[in-house]
Amino acid sequence: MQPFGKFLDRDVRYPHVHLCFDDHSVSHWHAARPILKAHRAEAVFYVDSFHELTDEEVGMLSDLREDGHVIGCHGKNHRDALAYSKRFDIDRYLNDEVIPAMEEMAVAGFEPTHFAFPEFRFDDTLHAAVEPLFCFVRSGSMKTSLSGGRIVPSPSRLDRMETPPETRIRQGDLTGVLETLRRGVDERIGTTVIFHDIRPVGARAHAGTHARAHITPEELDSVLKTITESGCAYETFSGSCGESTDTPD
Repeated sequence: MQPFGKFLDRDVRYPHVHLCFDDHSVSHWHAARPILKAHRAEAVFYVDSFHELTDEEVGMLSDLREDGHVIGCHGKNHRDALAYSKRFDIDRYLNDEVIPAMEEMAVAGFEPTHFAFPEFRFDDTLHAAVEPLFCFVRSGSMKTSLSGGRIVPSPSRLDRMETPPETRIRQGDLTGVLETLRRGVDERIGTTVIFHDIRPVGARAHAGTHARAHITPEELDSVLKTITESGCAYETFSGSCGESTDTPD
C-alpha cells in the first residue's frame, strides 16, 4: 500500500484550531453547512463505516469537500486499535481496519491523506505503523512541525486528563470551552477540537454513532463565532497534504 499524501512545503499557521468531526453523522454534518460557511470554517470529517454509507450520504460528503473541508479516514469499523492489535497484531489491524477503509474511500473518489484513531486508543508502535500511509495522523495538539514528508504533532497524544470540548458542553460548560479556545489564541498554540454529531434538539442519533456525543447547531455556532472573532486560523493541514491521483497498490 502506497501513501496517498504528497508532501508540500507550507508553514502551519499559529494560532490555529484543528476542527474535527468524527464517525458518520453525515446528514447532520451536511445540514450544518450554512453555519460552517457563515464562519468560513474549515474542518476535517474523519469518517468510519464508509462502506455502509448510502449513495446520498457519499454525495453529501462530496458537497462538504466542495465547500473546502477535508474527508479523512477513521477506520473501517471504528474498532479500538489498541485492543484489536493486542488481540491479534498490528498487521491484522492495518489489513482489517485501515487499508480496506482507504480502498473503499478511493473507489468513491476520496483519497484520504488524514487519519484519526477511534477513541484516541493507540500507542507509539501503532502510530508508527499507520503514519507511512498518510500525510497527517491526528494525535495531538499544541505545536506541529513538518518533518520527513509528514506532519508531526507534539505531544504524541492529547493529554488524557483533558476533557473533550463536546463532553464539557454536554455537562453545561460551554462558557469554559469558549474560554479554553480564547486561551489557545492568546498562547498562540494549535488546539485540536473534536466533535461528533451536530444534532438539533429532539433529533435522533445516527445508527452506530455515540448517542451522547453531540452538540447542537446553536452550540456549534457559538464555538465557531469565538474562533472567528479571536482571529484564529482553521488548520486542516490540507495545504501541506496534496492528493495523488494514483489508486492504492
